[in-house]
Amino acid sequence: MNKFEMFSLRNGGNLIIALTDPEGDGSNTRILFVLILLIVFLLIGLFLSIRSCIAYDKKVRQHIYRLVNSQISVTPDDFLKLREQYKLPDGEGVYVIHNTTRDLYYVGQSIHVINRLSQHFCGRGNGDVYADYVYQNEFRIFIIPLVKSGYSTLNALEKDTIAAYHAYDKGYNRTRGNQN
Repeated sequence: MNKFEMFSLRNGGNLIIALTDPEGDGSNTRILFVLILLIVFLLIGLFLSIRSCIAYDKKVRQHIYRLVNSQISVTPDDFLKLREQYKLPDGEGVYVIHNTTRDLYYVGQSIHVINRLSQHFCGRGNGDVYADYVYQNEFRIFIIPLVKSGYSTLNALEKDTIAAYHAYDKGYNRTRGNQN
């Protein structure tokens, strides 16, 4: 019969755990070896899983940055003028509003991206973005059309863009994405 005993010594705040083998047959040593081996394999699996997730997140972030950087950026005032003058075609997409004064981002999506984006600078969108716009903060606007993104849904594109620009943690977004 195996007997496990735990001894606690207050030697510099360290906890010492000892396995005793009162019958002297070495069975406790084998159990301890198997437990340690199991823990090592679990830690290796956890490490590889975390490393894989980090690599995937990095690839997604780089893809989003390439999408945004391949688009022309405009100021809100230029955007509103272009919208009125040229009746810009509307469609599905994700937009990135970058407050360059405060280095904050807002990411949104719409099936009518041009109309929705203009609402933010006319007081009918994100109130914090509009307040900073009224207080003369500088902004740049980017639009990512869904059809050119490589994504099949606006929700997935928006969620990854919010994550890439930390728009929820350190920006204007109040959610991590519209849906799921």
